[in-house]
Amino acid sequence: MAHLDSIPQMLLPVMLTLRRGNPPVKETFSLEKTFENVALDADNIKQYSAFCGFQNSADFPVTWLYLLAQRAQIAMMRDGKFPLAAPGMVHLTNSLEMLQKPDLSQPVRLASSVTIEGKPSGSLFPQFRVEVWQASTLVAVCKSGYIAKRGGGEKAANKSMSPKDEGALPPDSSAFKDGGKIVMPSRIGWDYAKVSGDFNPIHISGVMAKAFGLPGKLAHGWYSVSMFASVIERIKNMSVRKIDVQFQKPVLLPNTVALEYSDDGQAQTSFRITSVDKNIVHLLGNVE
Repeated sequence: MAHLDSIPQMLLPVMLTLRRGNPPVKETFSLEKTFENVALDADNIKQYSAFCGFQNSADFPVTWLYLLAQRAQIAMMRDGKFPLAAPGMVHLTNSLEMLQKPDLSQPVRLASSVTIEGKPSGSLFPQFRVEVWQASTLVAVCKSGYIAKRGGGEKAANKSMSPKDEGALPPDSSAFKDGGKIVMPSRIGWDYAKVSGDFNPIHISGVMAKAFGLPGKLAHGWYSVSMFASVIERIKNMSVRKIDVQFQKPVLLPNTVALEYSDDGQAQTSFRITSVDKNIVHLLGNVE
């Protein structure tokens, strides 16, 4: 059993994982950790709900559960057994499903695991799974895929992880409806960090983002997901309980993005978040 710190408490240890360098992972690596008695912060859930625009801030938005899973993932990244440097790892995919609405008065247990398929060269793709339990009840499952880029076979690795023309708008744009726009001012990274606890410096500091080789600070990917979830709940009068997303291109701040969604009467709603001129797809996904 392990204690689960907040993300700010883990920032320095995570940055120190840069000392691991870029080691080879030739054999499949796996790690499991369990975090007991993790409290659910009802006040923070209300603040997060209001910030992201969920209509009923007293309800429980499924997207908040990722904030728990993210803490568990970061805790595993900083573990001395984890072979890779955490900074520079890029979040590619995320699947999150709430099976049961949690009781906010009771703590949860996070059963977490990560697997990295070993390979002699090329990029590595850590796969995380976090299960949220209350007593004997499975509340939610979050699965997150990352890439740790490295040389040797990079072209082949990139080809296998994404479409040939990554970021290009699919040709069936007429099947999607306009869901409005999200204006993201320069300070939105800091504002979102205060309600999510995710103070990754690439989202709140242009200087730090450039130090990591980025053109400027980037919007949190999960902020975009959360905003879309709140919008689609209002438009379709539904409660989102399952989300699958693929992060395509980061959003450079400040910016304005467009939301589009399918409306074909099916239980699953497809969506994408694009640049306003539709030339770049930032995020693709489905919600139920």
